[in-house]
Amino acid sequence: MKGSLEFHANGKLLITGEYLVLAGARALALPVRFGQNLHVEETDQTFVEWESFTPAGKWFTGQFDPETFRVLSMENIEIADKLKNVLSAARSLNPNFLTGASGYKVHIRANYPLEWGLGSSSSLCYLVAS
Repeated sequence: MKGSLEFHANGKLLITGEYLVLAGARALALPVRFGQNLHVEETDQTFVEWESFTPAGKWFTGQFDPETFRVLSMENIEIADKLKNVLSAARSLNPNFLTGASGYKVHIRANYPLEWGLGSSSSLCYLVAS
């Protein structure tokens, strides 16, 4: 990757299955017009800088080692650990994930309040996979 990239993921509304889908149950979901945008750009920094936003403003900031995704700094350790796990899984599935630059700046913006439950975690996984 050179320069910057942009991605978008729509949220979803689970009609059936709700949380049972996590245990393998079938579910019916509909896409909604709300979603998340991810912008990633290469930097000369020696870390991955991650910032997450909602309509209310910034809700998470963290810095990660670009090789191991070890948390270097964060506002919330629980969120940082979950994000580290997502990034590490992406690297294990794609060894070229976030490689080639000394650092990256990542902005992710949801255009809805996360407490609406429109699949912010699944949208995040889709965006990272993209």
